[in-house]
Amino acid sequence: MKGGEWVVFRKESIEQRLGKIEEALAVLKRHRAISRDAFLGNIETRWIVERGLILVSECVFDIGTHILAGVFGTYPEQYKEVILNCEEKEVISKETGWRLRGLAGFRNVLVHGYLQLDPNRVYDSLQEDLPVFRDFIRDVLRWLSAEREPPGPEETPQ
Repeated sequence: MKGGEWVVFRKESIEQRLGKIEEALAVLKRHRAISRDAFLGNIETRWIVERGLILVSECVFDIGTHILAGVFGTYPEQYKEVILNCEEKEVISKETGWRLRGLAGFRNVLVHGYLQLDPNRVYDSLQEDLPVFRDFIRDVLRWLSAEREPPGPEETPQ
């Protein structure tokens, strides 16, 4: 997550990724009714859910990074900073930010720690964490709809 180059803010880019979150949440929601035992016993369902959670997580971080870089000239170095900075800049609510705090670590385990991935944790996330992604969408749409002035020359990173 390196930065430094000025990023042109593109609302369409944000909207496209919000759409991907909605799409993934629809698939994930269909798998919530499955029992823990059935989930643990079905590798294909686990892979679908893991992929959906990865996609949602990546979109959250891409959206946050794009807004922070393109509007605020801020380039977080770590995923957890994306959430904190979005909360600080009031792109997302404090409650949504608080509920997303562990997403960076969970995303890293999903993507890089797959050998140690606990399918029970994935199942728990499927059952408990989907509402926060809807809250993220709501917060970002609220932020997008607010009147905004483009960054002035004094705000442009050097």
